[in-house]
Parts: sequence; structure tokens; C-alpha cells
Amino acid sequence: MDPAAGGDCRQQEGRPPYTSPRLGGRRTTPTGTALNEPLTPAQQTVVDFARRDLATARASDLGSIEAASLILLVERIRHRLGSVLEVIDEVAPTSG
Repeated sequence: MDPAAGGDCRQQEGRPPYTSPRLGGRRTTPTGTALNEPLTPAQQTVVDFARRDLATARASDLGSIEAASLILLVERIRHRLGSVLEVIDEVAPTSG
């Protein structure tokens, strides 16, 4: 399916999207969470921390940072990426 034409690129061809009677027939993820709903406060906090850390890293002159500080910066960004990917898995889990 073409996402630009309103289709869900994760949807398998020929299968209708799953709808939940509990959520008034709205399309849902396999875990029953409605698609395109706002993030929970905890999920939004994870995303906000990741954005803040990324903005800090972008504003830094990486060439002038000492090796130990650079390693800490990379580890912090790596941790934040893992946290954001967990949020993505909660919101839109994959079938594979």
C-alpha cells in the first residue's frame, strides 16, 4: 500500500486493518493501542529527554571535547536512542 495514498505501509497487502470494537472501531496496533493517539506522559518525557540531549550534542563543538567527555556524550545519546525505540515499539509494535 502507498502511505501517500492514505494506506498504512506496515499493513499486509490484502488484509484489512485491525479494528477494535472496544475503541469504537478505530484502527489499532496488535496490542490494542489506538493508532495516532497522543503519547502517555511517561512516553513524552522519554522523547523530550532525547530531544534535549540531541540538541545539546548538536550545539557542542565535538572537536574540542575531551575523549572521556565525548564517550559519555555518545553513551548518553545511545541510551536515549534505545529509550525512544522502546517507546516506538510500545506505540507501533511490529509484527516481525
